[in-house]
Amino acid sequence: MTRKDKKYERQLRVIPNNTRIGPMIDRERLERVVREAGQIALGYWPGHGHALDSWEKDPGSPVSAADLAVDAFLKRELAGLLPAAGWLSEETVDAPDRLAGGLIWLVDPIDGTRDFIRGRSGWAVSVALISAGRPLIGMLDAPARGEFWHGEAGRGAWRNGARLNASRRTELTGARVPAQVLPRIILGPAPVRAARPRPDRWAWSGRGPRPPQRPRSDRRRWPWR
Repeated sequence: MTRKDKKYERQLRVIPNNTRIGPMIDRERLERVVREAGQIALGYWPGHGHALDSWEKDPGSPVSAADLAVDAFLKRELAGLLPAAGWLSEETVDAPDRLAGGLIWLVDPIDGTRDFIRGRSGWAVSVALISAGRPLIGMLDAPARGEFWHGEAGRGAWRNGARLNASRRTELTGARVPAQVLPRIILGPAPVRAARPRPDRWAWSGRGPRPPQRPRSDRRRWPWR
């Protein structure tokens, strides 16, 4: 086991009262922060009739006032929860010094911005703590769906308190696929429609009599035009 792996294993130790992940973070306090961030986002959500300012930070990459508000809240609260951790968010300019400490908060303030802007419920506040490139704990709050998800390395994952199991499905048929638009699947080759003959466009090979040409003045009387 490498030094990095040993450090990671130490961070996975759970205090018996199950309120802290490793020796560093209060899980219950982290959950409160993530849930409060979800309520901030819900206060902007068009699905509840709120008017929302949104724009594109890059072509095809939407962002809204809610993204920035939740991002600012999480950056402040998570820094207070674990000051030693760096910060990496979808809505914040990256800073290379985040790699110095080994611990990083990985945040998407509104995961599913397109659904959020359209007033759909398929979005969540997403927060994870990463150590040496591996996740220690992650939480998702989807208040529009009434769902809260969390997972801990070495322990498992839960939704609204119920333990989750990985799917055993091995085929795409019947699976749920998150996508804005599903591509249409064509089974077999596409049908090819045969072109109708155009006698007026036949070419003369130079052998035999020359085929008659359609006179311009008689163009409308040809049924295949």
